[in-house]
Amino acid sequence: MKRRVIVLVLMWTAVILWSAVIFLMSRQTGEESSQTSNSVTSKVVSVIFPDYDNLPEKEQNDIFSGVSFFVRKAAHFTEYFVLAFFAFFASKSTFAAENIIKTDTISLVISILYPFLYAATDEIHQTAVAGRAGRLTDVIIDTCGAVAAALLCYAVTRRRKTNHLKKICNPSKGER
Repeated sequence: MKRRVIVLVLMWTAVILWSAVIFLMSRQTGEESSQTSNSVTSKVVSVIFPDYDNLPEKEQNDIFSGVSFFVRKAAHFTEYFVLAFFAFFASKSTFAAENIIKTDTISLVISILYPFLYAATDEIHQTAVAGRAGRLTDVIIDTCGAVAAALLCYAVTRRRKTNHLKKICNPSKGER
């Protein structure tokens, strides 16, 4: 029982801490956010385009702009992928019960719903931050990241349960 409580506390702490990380990133001003993403974009550009500095300025600007857009949207997707991952296993630990299908399904719903609601409120929050704007497209990208993580977690946990049941029911076929 004590171990279960420790696991629950750790799982929900991960959800809360990751939510705080997202909040802290969202409270950056537009200028601070641009500096952060431009720093990452510069590194990505230098890896993908080794001769970037030798290209004409117009081509450099086009490349940087395209990569910057991808980096920003990938950050949204990844932030909420991680949040959904934590939320899935936190809720799974919370609702651990005899009925594995219901526990996995509840975890799937929570790991999509919580990040979606957090993304929506986060975009509203950004409207109050200097140089930032709330965007529906960002909520959609955030939710796509959450759905991807939730479905992956769901599939992996269901597969593990199915394989475990196969080994129990038919040990000779379960081991290969």
